[in-house]
Amino acid sequence: MEVKAIPVCIYCGKPFAEQELPQAFLRLPVIGEKLRYVPQCDCYEKQREKEEAERKAKEEKELLLKQIEELYSRSRLTPRFRRRTLQSFFPRNEKQKEALALLFEYVSLFNTAREKELNGFYLYGAPGRGKTHLAAGVANELLKQGVPCVYVKTGELLSAIREKFKSGDKEEVITPLKEVDLLILDDLGAEEKQEWFIADVFRIFDWRLEMLLPVIITSNLTVDEVAERYGERIASRIKRMCRIIEI
Repeated sequence: MEVKAIPVCIYCGKPFAEQELPQAFLRLPVIGEKLRYVPQCDCYEKQREKEEAERKAKEEKELLLKQIEELYSRSRLTPRFRRRTLQSFFPRNEKQKEALALLFEYVSLFNTAREKELNGFYLYGAPGRGKTHLAAGVANELLKQGVPCVYVKTGELLSAIREKFKSGDKEEVITPLKEVDLLILDDLGAEEKQEWFIADVFRIFDWRLEMLLPVIITSNLTVDEVAERYGERIASRIKRMCRIIEI
């Protein structure tokens, strides 16, 4: 007497149930015997749902990574600065420790912080204190969260505006800096002094203040020295937009 092996669920081990089917169905080629038994559990359905959820999660992750890479390409961060993270910054004094703690809090609460008028930072101090590292670290953290950021050195910005001014298209440079979610302006004061450039910097700062768009500025200058070099209007915008932190 032939004994038929009853299939079991490969996930939970529960035996399948035998169906009462006409012999005509059971004699169907290929699928006949497959119709004889049906699962008594919903493991297969759960597995399909799990696989579908994993597939969607993978697609969403790939899309996010693609979006982040596009944000990085527009951020102007060089490969070297992409390696500058808040985690890789090692403070050497109390001021740097305090700044690092504030910036960690800032990136974790960015969507809340950006709604305030005082929503940026002015990091100043002598060269070699890590101001640019910290600013780039904030950009890297926020870019990974999908927040558009642009990093630009002040000297390079001046050159870019000057070049575009010749062709009458300087707004191509200025407009993205006015409208990006976070602007990082590095090394303010290191560029050559030009009155027309001061006017353009003011326009950028004034727009961002009115639109509640944060800016992080690094400089070797104190805010009082900024007032002397760029005028009180720019210094006042910095005071209203930024927390002043000496590094």
